[in-house]
Amino acid sequence: MTSFRFCARIGTMDHPSPVTDVMQFTVNMPDRVARRWGETPEEVGRHVMEDAAIEGYRAGRLSHRQVGEMLGLDYWQTEAFLKECRARQSCGEGP
Repeated sequence: MTSFRFCARIGTMDHPSPVTDVMQFTVNMPDRVARRWGETPEEVGRHVMEDAAIEGYRAGRLSHRQVGEMLGLDYWQTEAFLKECRARQSCGEGP
């Protein structure tokens, strides 16, 4: 069993996020399950955060801007990410 610690916002070296307050959380999962998302803790963390952002956006719990903040992306990178994932927001209003 492996534990992974995540921040609610993961930026990139090229595109740091202006968000300074982040929530950290830990996820425990079997190694063979974690490997479905990646080989390193960083890869697993990034993919879990992306999946959470996509589902939050689809459910209307996250706005376009919040997805970008969560993943450390600018407007156009967020737009491309959501398009690539074919994420559409639900009919309900987002935050």
